[in-house]
Amino acid sequence: MSDPPQSSRSNVEPRDKERKLVNDNIRILGLFDTENWDWGEELFDYTMSMINDSNDGWQDDILGNGTYLEWDVKNSACDGITALRAYWADRTDNNDVPPHGLLGCRCSAASISSANLAGLDGVTQVSPASTAKELSDKSEYPFFARTVASNQFSAKAIVATFRGFSWDRVSILQTDTVFSTGLSTDFQQLWTGEHDDESGVWEGDIAYSHSIVINQDETVNEESVRRALNGVPTDDPINNSRVILLIAHDQHAFSVLKTATEMKFQPDTIWIGVDAWSNQYPSNMEDFMSGFPVDAHPGYLGITPYQPNDDHLNFLSTLQEAQRRDGKMPWPELPHYAAAQMIDSIQALVMALVATPSKDRRNGTAVMSHLLDLDFDGVGGRVRFTPSGDREDPQYSLLNFRRVNGGGASWVDIGKKETIGFTNEEMQKKIEAVKNIDNDLDNINQVVDDAKKRQASLIMKRAALQGTPSTWIDSPDTLVPVTPEDEEYWSVFEKMRVTIPNVHISKLWRVQNKSLWSYYSFHKDRLEMNDIQPNERRVWHGTSSLDPSIVYADKMDGFMMQFAAQGLWGRGIYFADKASYSKNYSHTPVKSQTSDRPAPKKAELEMFLSRLLVGKEVELNQNRALAVPPIDSRTGLKYNSVTGNTAGSQIWIVYENGRAYPEYLVRYYVGSRDESRSPYLSKKEASKSEKWSSCSFELEVSTSNLQPSASQLTARQGFWEYLSESGWVAYDAANQALIERTFQDFSVTATSPSIVVIKGPEW
Repeated sequence: MSDPPQSSRSNVEPRDKERKLVNDNIRILGLFDTENWDWGEELFDYTMSMINDSNDGWQDDILGNGTYLEWDVKNSACDGITALRAYWADRTDNNDVPPHGLLGCRCSAASISSANLAGLDGVTQVSPASTAKELSDKSEYPFFARTVASNQFSAKAIVATFRGFSWDRVSILQTDTVFSTGLSTDFQQLWTGEHDDESGVWEGDIAYSHSIVINQDETVNEESVRRALNGVPTDDPINNSRVILLIAHDQHAFSVLKTATEMKFQPDTIWIGVDAWSNQYPSNMEDFMSGFPVDAHPGYLGITPYQPNDDHLNFLSTLQEAQRRDGKMPWPELPHYAAAQMIDSIQALVMALVATPSKDRRNGTAVMSHLLDLDFDGVGGRVRFTPSGDREDPQYSLLNFRRVNGGGASWVDIGKKETIGFTNEEMQKKIEAVKNIDNDLDNINQVVDDAKKRQASLIMKRAALQGTPSTWIDSPDTLVPVTPEDEEYWSVFEKMRVTIPNVHISKLWRVQNKSLWSYYSFHKDRLEMNDIQPNERRVWHGTSSLDPSIVYADKMDGFMMQFAAQGLWGRGIYFADKASYSKNYSHTPVKSQTSDRPAPKKAELEMFLSRLLVGKEVELNQNRALAVPPIDSRTGLKYNSVTGNTAGSQIWIVYENGRAYPEYLVRYYVGSRDESRSPYLSKKEASKSEKWSSCSFELEVSTSNLQPSASQLTARQGFWEYLSESGWVAYDAANQALIERTFQDFSVTATSPSIVVIKGPEW
């Protein structure tokens, strides 16, 4: 890479001397990962210089009279802390005066941090590469826009590509960055479940999913990669997938692929690359390709933003002329897919700032209004913005990474825009071979499908015979609101408050999913039929980046092993006794989610209070290689669950679907109580509210003559219990009688008091 041109914020001289006489300059700060984008500063400097030059033939009229660009570049790396320090250092360098505009960052985590800080200054930010969905939330990031598609658009392009091959089952490997986890979640939401679209009727399935750890020094954790690859169910061809979506930045993706080659991992794998590593190359091509046989092509397909020729070549020729003029080696092509987005970002930001009166250029609202009105042909295609600041109508190219003469490899364009037309003979042969193998499994798959349908039919028949929980009400909705006027609300709240003292519930929903409940009941009966106590527990579970709707709205499994990550006791579905533990894995809802839940307020989190069939458990030390519970030597059968203790909480892990039911979804926040979200401090206070007093009354009855009859006791086996901090406890005899009598009266008259006052030590 050639050295950057000799121009910066402090020493550049405009070719048009008249512009410097008027103090109407625009100052822009470039924040990006200068280590991994080693081309970034050079391209940024040249683009700014070319805009300042009104006679070079590219964007000569973009600046108004008397307006001139000043700029600086600082390294934001790929993390939020570095980005914050870089932005603040720029302010310090400029006498505590913020820039007019911010170009960056590369990574979503860095953009989120810089957007928070720059937003306080009213500075408008345009990113060429940050794709996290939450950046579309204008209530949180009002002055942020981007010329790259958001994760939601990228996810749609991936789905369209997979359906072009008629694939319906894939595996996912992702790094644990903000970008990767966000794109993985968006893809899974679009992919999983039943669909009826232009590609036909189909059902998307995730065969396997695993997160790969990125070390603090931004390198890939080698052990984590090997665990992820070893966990792929390669010995189970019916449930496995040879198509693996790898979601990672380029500096991480090629490390993962290199390790896979060294391990001789599933050689017929088709790796699918996202735009963060598609059309990029490993740092040492010769070493990377040495793992492949001489006549073999890596099975890599890549999805990358589409770049039209005319505007792209126009900019490139102007850039090359400027580089020659500076005595540098001209670039034969733009060095990265994001290079076009960087140029478009600069052009859009400059155009919006020029259109804004100079006194308002640090008024983000004013600048954004001009930015969102833009519509121009950029180097990366037509540039328009949605109201949320995302690039509108993005288009993609499909690439194939293949061997070339000399021992290296190159990305070859095999499909443009939304058309998937393949001309690559080697890739086509590989895909056909995969289809042939799939055809060989058709008969087996048909048998499995028939068995699953039969199982589903039997389960639904059981549902007609089984009752649903007594708390359920008639409602067509899966999520049924539970209010502070409901006893359940305070039971959940008190259980949560045991380990999170300053917690407050803002929304509570009861999950009424009959299909899931039937499946859960089926597993409960299965345990009992094998003389195993179900050992049902109420435990907590956080879904992290996965939207809870994927669990509670599912009609088959709910909590699924397909979404399970590798944990301290292997790849399983984890539940905790203490809410404080699951708090660390809570889901952060965002306004832009398509969901049957209302938009969240600030700092709100979500997690499940679930029913779990623990069955016969075994306590083990931590073992990340664990795939199933061990065998009980006394019975010769596997234990049903594994348990252990970590971070002060008892944990239970199950390794199959159907063993847990998401009973309640809790949206909560921690800290000072907000009365608009949590109007009551206690159950007693809620019971005195006008809402209760207008529709309820108290029933105080002497318990001396309220013993239930023998026929009543025969009709109902069991005891009335209440939930204490130590679990469910039976009421004393007097209160047992009171509650039973009230229940029997209700059963006969169908009229029940809303409150029964229980008098005793437990209250």
